[in-house]
Amino acid sequence: MLRRLGKVLELRGGWADAEATYGQAIDLSRRIGDAAEQARAHADLAETLRKQGRFDEARQQLVHASEIFSAQGDDAGLGLVLHLEGTLASQQGHYDAARAAYQQSLEIRERLGDRASIGGLLSNLGLVAECEGDLEQARTMNERALAMREDLGDRWPICVSQNNLGMIALLQCEFAVAQTRFQESMRLAAEIGDRWMTAVGHHNLGNANLGLGEQAKAGDEFLQALQAYEDYSDLWSVALLVEDMVLLSLAKDELVHAVELLGAADALRTRLDAPRPPAVAATLDGALDEVRPRLGESESDARDRGLNLDSTGLGALLRVVGRSTSLLALQND
Repeated sequence: MLRRLGKVLELRGGWADAEATYGQAIDLSRRIGDAAEQARAHADLAETLRKQGRFDEARQQLVHASEIFSAQGDDAGLGLVLHLEGTLASQQGHYDAARAAYQQSLEIRERLGDRASIGGLLSNLGLVAECEGDLEQARTMNERALAMREDLGDRWPICVSQNNLGMIALLQCEFAVAQTRFQESMRLAAEIGDRWMTAVGHHNLGNANLGLGEQAKAGDEFLQALQAYEDYSDLWSVALLVEDMVLLSLAKDELVHAVELLGAADALRTRLDAPRPPAVAATLDGALDEVRPRLGESESDARDRGLNLDSTGLGALLRVVGRSTSLLALQND
């Protein structure tokens, strides 16, 4: 019951409360000698820590879970740990390690006939392909995952797959298709009560609107995502949002703001030990290369300011970038 309560608290955004609840579950299961529940509570805690960008602590919890599952000969538990290790590696840019962990987990899940977990692994392998720039492979894996999840009828995984397919459409410049995917993902997230997935939907809708040339709408969506990410203390998602708002700044011809935001994103990624995916780096570098002659010597100073922004300063800068388009649109009306 404590583990189930922790999941509900996560969905509502109470990560600190979820962390404490999983800690209680670990202590209780240890006292009563329930090794399986103890290991799963460690895995649950690892996920909560990962979502907050506390990667080293998450990894240590997975070590505890793996040791217990191995001692118990629990293949399903080991499959779970490998799955979570893959996600942790992927989030830190270690794609070969992520793929290897996912593949090992997939072998276990296929042997056990665990179709729900197989769908999750197909989805995550699609994300690795996406980060490496193989969009066709990413689309194929995510379409397979969605078909399996729709067959099982589980709304939360369907919500995730719709979001992931929206990302593929976004990267392939199919902005209207992406918009439809994200809206469906958000509808399901709202039904379930998952505030974090709703925030991700706002973030991604912002990118779709930016692709459609709707800068004001993009800024509004980005700011809704920012507020939720701050509420969750989700620095990894903030880093992604900052990078996307670099592109919004460039679209608005606010070149100095764009460079400041890129510096801030670099600082966040260094702090999190989460390198930028090659495909994202190529996009940002290409966009900045086009305007560097106009920046001149101001580029270095702007980047230094971004690197040294604290959380309050970064939040203020993001709100300036996001809101100015909305105010401009209102004045033009």
